[in-house]
Amino acid sequence: MEKVVTAEHNRCSEIRALCRDFGIENELCDKYIDEKRDVASVKDEILKSQREKMTGTRAPVVQVDKNHEMRRQQCVDGILMRSGKVVKDAVDGSKRYQTMRIRDVFQEILEDEGMTVRELRGMQDDDLLKRAMTSSGLQSIVSNVANKALSIGYAETQTTYKRFTTVGSVTDFKTVPRFRISAAGQPNLIPESGEFTYDQLMDESYNTKADTHGISWSFTRQAMINDDLGALTKLPSAYAAAFERKKNQMCYAALALASNYSSQRGNLISTGTALSVESLGAAQELMRNQKDMSGRATLNIPGRYLIVPSALEVKARQILASVADPAAAHAGVINPFQSAFEPVVDSTLNQYSTKSWYLVCEKNAVDGIEVSYLNGVETPFIEMGTNFNTLGFQMRMYHDFGITIGDYRGMVKNVGA
Repeated sequence: MEKVVTAEHNRCSEIRALCRDFGIENELCDKYIDEKRDVASVKDEILKSQREKMTGTRAPVVQVDKNHEMRRQQCVDGILMRSGKVVKDAVDGSKRYQTMRIRDVFQEILEDEGMTVRELRGMQDDDLLKRAMTSSGLQSIVSNVANKALSIGYAETQTTYKRFTTVGSVTDFKTVPRFRISAAGQPNLIPESGEFTYDQLMDESYNTKADTHGISWSFTRQAMINDDLGALTKLPSAYAAAFERKKNQMCYAALALASNYSSQRGNLISTGTALSVESLGAAQELMRNQKDMSGRATLNIPGRYLIVPSALEVKARQILASVADPAAAHAGVINPFQSAFEPVVDSTLNQYSTKSWYLVCEKNAVDGIEVSYLNGVETPFIEMGTNFNTLGFQMRMYHDFGITIGDYRGMVKNVGA
């Protein structure tokens, strides 16, 4: 799934870079992306359009030099490898750029675009950066480096929220209603020639909403002079990881929210019992005894994920791996929960309690914690531009998502002891 998301993200970025390089209107660019066009077909259509514009003149037809394009790809992979990133399937020849100063990279690409060696050698650093800021080739390289670094950072982040949460999609920033699965009423017996009765789903629903989260930074004149590539490689990767950690933090904040649990809801063990086979059995019983909205039908939901803070990791793994009950007087007492639950350990829970633990059901048994993304895009966007007031490339990263709890019936909390 992550490979598909990364490929889609790269496709959109490359198409936007092409459209920007050739002055294509945003509406047409969005049309290419929405129609799922591949980069090659978009490139061919842009070239065809450029030829038609030149009809009746002797101006040369705009062409994409394959050697120059290859050099740009080599630059991207080489710059990433120089920063310590592992680049799978790196383009042949990219190692040459792994040891090249960023100033020399700028000069080489500008030479590809028509500047002479004499012009480039006579340029001061400020003039070189100003010229680079107007170069479509260098903008494309910087954009691709940042996007690849983003993808690497996103994939390498150690988070656990995806283990027990579901993914949702919204089409705008409005509040969107969702119907709880457990709110579905019981089917009625329909006699011969009888009529169907409508189920009142509106009695139990919840809302979800996506918000925009973002951050910006710059690749500055000082960074170029100091040959510091961090703004292009390390920062996009670090910020992508920060977005993942923020989602992780928000999901655990939702899980630990006290208002989700109560004795009236039948999903709280507040007497303070340590994690054990016996207390797991009590949590499992509470979850299985949950009833639907009408209060007539028992949902019989089994637990699937045992979620604990890092302070309880050893105890949780001991219980789930043991054939016998660790608390029993002898080994003949079996452990009915051996491998019954999937352990999820996250230090984020320590800030709420080092003793409390949670039993959560299978993702789609009821509506649990949902991470809703705008238009289903699960990775952040990164954009680049220039600003007259600052000497350098301006970069920003943003992501549209929201965290929602759908139903308390699939979660049980034990406050621990």
